Amino acid sequence: MKPFLVQHLLDCTSDKYPAKVAVKHGKDAITFEQLYTKSSALAYGLQKFGVGKGERVGILLDKSIPQVVSMLGALRADFIFVLINSILKENQIQHILNDCGIKLLIASEKFSDRFQNILKDTEVEKVVWESELDGIADTYVGKNAQNMRTGEDIGSIIYICSTT
Repeated sequence: MKPFLVQHLLDCTSDKYPAKVAVKHGKDAITFEQLYTKSSALAYGLQKFGVGKGERVGILLDKSIPQVVSMLGALRADFIFVLINSILKENQIQHILNDCGIKLLIASEKFSDRFQNILKDTEVEKVVWESELDGIADTYVGKNAQNMRTGEDIGSIIYICSTT
C-alpha cells in the first residue's frame, strides 16, 4: 500500500476543492490548486540544484505563504525541511546549519545579515532567496519532481527553545 503523506493531503484537496483558499496571510491568499502548482514546480526546481533525497533544506522565512510553499516543495522533492526561526542569533543559526548538514538554504533577504558571515563555516552550497521562489516555480510549472518518499522517511527536523 502506498503511504499517505502530508503532501498527499494537498493532492487530494486540490483535486476536490481547487478554488478554495488553502492559506491566508494578511491580505494575501493562495488556493489549493495554486499551492499544489507552486509547490510541485518549486520541488522540481529545487531538485535541479543537485540536492538529493533525504538531504536537509533550511527554510529561514517569516511565517508566510512562501514558507508554506517552500515546506511543501521540500517534501515533494524528497528533502527534509528544517524551519529556522527568524529571531535566532547568528551562532544559533550556524549551529542548526551545521548540526543538520544543510546544503540548501531558502531564506529571506531581510535575514541575510544573520547568516552571510557564517556560511563559509557551514556545508551550505546554495542560498535560494525568497524573491527567487516565484521565478523558480514559474520556470518549472507543470513539471513533477521525482518523488520516492515512503512512510518511513523523515519529513522535517524541528528545533525548539525551552527552559525548565
